[in-house]
Amino acid sequence: MSEGSKRLEGEATATSLTIQQQNKNYFKSVSDNKEIAKLASLLSTSINSTKKEITTALEKFSHYHSIWAKDRDDELEEFMKDDPKLSEFEAKIHHYNELEKQIMSEPEYYDVGAIALYTEKLKLGLTTETRAWRLHYGKACDNKYQNEMEEIFNFIEDMTKRLNRPIKDLDDIRFSMQALKEIRENEIRIDMSLAPIEESYALMNKHDLPVVKEDAEKCDTMRYSWEKLNAQASTVQSHLLEIQPNFRGNLIENVKIFIEDCDNFYDDYDKNGPMVPGVEPREASDRLIVFQNQFDTLYRKYQTYTGGEELFGLPVTEYPQLHTIRKELNLLQKLYGLYNDVIDTVHGYYDILWQEVNIEKITQELQDFQTRCRKLPKALKDWPAFDDLKKTIDDFNEMVPLLELMANKAMKNRHWQRMSDLTSHVFDIESEAFTLRNILEAPLLKYKEEIEVKICL
Repeated sequence: MSEGSKRLEGEATATSLTIQQQNKNYFKSVSDNKEIAKLASLLSTSINSTKKEITTALEKFSHYHSIWAKDRDDELEEFMKDDPKLSEFEAKIHHYNELEKQIMSEPEYYDVGAIALYTEKLKLGLTTETRAWRLHYGKACDNKYQNEMEEIFNFIEDMTKRLNRPIKDLDDIRFSMQALKEIRENEIRIDMSLAPIEESYALMNKHDLPVVKEDAEKCDTMRYSWEKLNAQASTVQSHLLEIQPNFRGNLIENVKIFIEDCDNFYDDYDKNGPMVPGVEPREASDRLIVFQNQFDTLYRKYQTYTGGEELFGLPVTEYPQLHTIRKELNLLQKLYGLYNDVIDTVHGYYDILWQEVNIEKITQELQDFQTRCRKLPKALKDWPAFDDLKKTIDDFNEMVPLLELMANKAMKNRHWQRMSDLTSHVFDIESEAFTLRNILEAPLLKYKEEIEVKICL
């Protein structure tokens, strides 16, 4: 190492070992000075003597405590529980408006001995809080009456569309009459709601509270829209009175024809319907579809004609057998809906390749079917289709444990051969096209015990 390098290294070491000398601190000298200590004591005594007066002065603002101490959301939630009226919203907004005026009228400062307590920033904070309270209640008021206004406009729009529908038949008359009825039922409620909604927007405007411009414009047109709907309702009602005689005569003729159609349907249903004794479940299911379609057509006419009789003050024709068949068809739909689901699902199993059989999935589906079967009405459990349905589910459930044993990897060709000898059915397990059908077509349940105990175990 060169001499120059050694010298520089020595200087750096010496510098790092040098102790930094701190700046002189005069605190101790000042604080120990008797004159200084005497002045500090006098100053402390002077301040403490005004403490009570300052506290008294600040207590003048204590009645504003609720402005910052209460939670706005909690207070509003409690307020809204009783579904407040507009006058209650107005009282709340007016309360905070008056508080703001009272705060602004406070003096600019309070003299407390030699001290002046300036109130500018305190007043700014308090007025900011009172404005926030007013906005909070104003927003709640706006939301409430804006929702009521939207409901009225939606009602007006819906009724206008329904009254604009051309009247061509009894369904149209019933449709229009129902609209007129709903207008009459809601007339008092809407009439009583219009004024509070209009006054709410006037209140918001009076106190400079923000509202959506489009909502304010809608409020201006609300009463006109309601009066326009009432005028349209009167026009439609007058039109219905004019056309009533013609439709009344047609209705009486149509009811006579409908009674004959019902009698023909009853006769056909008794002779060829799904409830005829001895009909196979599959055939009964197909018949159910045909007769359900015929019944739906008849029932729509029934609703139209009975509604028309009520409209025109005619005696309402009774159709007890039609209602009986309706109940039967509803029960049959439940039964055969499940029956078809079970049959289609079970038949779908037949085409599954043996290597792709999912026993867990089959078990779960069968359990679901059993649950649905148990939930069927008791009245259905005496019908042949129910017995066939239950037998199909139970038989396949009995088959599942055998399928689980057969799907075991321990099953060898010799086991399949022994099973084939027992059942006299060929199991071509080596074929790539070997499906579940090839197993289910064998009389496995007949030899279930022998297969479980002597072959698969």
